[in-house]
Amino acid sequence: MNNQMITAADTTALMQTTDEAIMAAEADYVLFEVSLLDEVSELRTLYSDAHSLDTSAVSVTGHDPYDLMAILSAIKPDWQMGDTEIQRTLETLKEPRHQYTLVTSFKNARTRETINSNDAYRYDHAEMDVAIKLTNYDLECVVDSLLKHDQLCAYAGYQHSKAANLEQFNSLRQLNEMHRHQVKLNWTPRDDELAPSAETLAKYPALRQMISIATPFIGYPYVWGGNSPETSFDCSGFVDYILDEMGYHYRNEINGQSARLPVAGSRRGGAFYDGIYEKCTPINETDARPGDLVFFGGTFDASYREKHLTHVGIYLGDEKFLACSDGYGVAYLTYDDHDANGHEIGRTWRELLAGYGRLPIVEENI
Repeated sequence: MNNQMITAADTTALMQTTDEAIMAAEADYVLFEVSLLDEVSELRTLYSDAHSLDTSAVSVTGHDPYDLMAILSAIKPDWQMGDTEIQRTLETLKEPRHQYTLVTSFKNARTRETINSNDAYRYDHAEMDVAIKLTNYDLECVVDSLLKHDQLCAYAGYQHSKAANLEQFNSLRQLNEMHRHQVKLNWTPRDDELAPSAETLAKYPALRQMISIATPFIGYPYVWGGNSPETSFDCSGFVDYILDEMGYHYRNEINGQSARLPVAGSRRGGAFYDGIYEKCTPINETDARPGDLVFFGGTFDASYREKHLTHVGIYLGDEKFLACSDGYGVAYLTYDDHDANGHEIGRTWRELLAGYGRLPIVEENI
């Protein structure tokens, strides 16, 4: 199958590589992760005599091997390890600010002033406070910066076709078993039992319109940076798509280019750019009604965003919502479900709840 024919709508998009290539790519990437841990260990030893050594921000390493294979297959369906573009991609993934970033920072233990890393060698270790930070962003968080549009569509198709590919490739089953403590759990599929009732839809026309637009995409996978039926969606991309279809045409103009809105606004280069949150009127929980938007925080570090918001969904009433979430895809969820952040079960959505917002009425929705 040609990658250009694959979109998020596919559920039987089969990878065309071999078990041997899969195992070789996995071994290559695991060796990289081991080298990171070795580097952290060496830093710990080097600065063991520092005034203080903080390693609390050293993340657990690991990745979902299926994500890695979906990325490589999106670039070239029948890839092999010797392919130039595959080697280039693997090297790119190993660069800082992709999946992993390792940073060592220094402060003067007495004055608390920051010490430039280039000058740290001038200090006695006992005069410094040292912090080692290893951040794991997960492979799925690099796809929008790594893949072109048609490749992102193919990646979404492979994610939607995970069951078919696990059936096809023996090595993928073995790798998922080996990494079971690192990869996302297989969440129980959500069905229509959580969907709003006919009575609720009749009472709230805006919600009825939202659900009508969203229903064809139930079960689509979560894809970081996705904002269309072809690429699938991330949380803000999903809500943005629905709002756009309803007549809410929200865009930011950044560096002369139109950009969809993130969950919440942030400041760039001295200018503040709106997010979906800024387009809403904040609503108290007691006043929230079906069709409002519900916001969450804490699924990842978003200290740069307004109110640190990281996730958005459509509120359905009775502590239920519809969203595109990591680990669930487009699905109906309850506040008692866990978020799928990182390598283990996260907190419940109730614990992450940050607030509600009501959109202005547009003429099409009156």
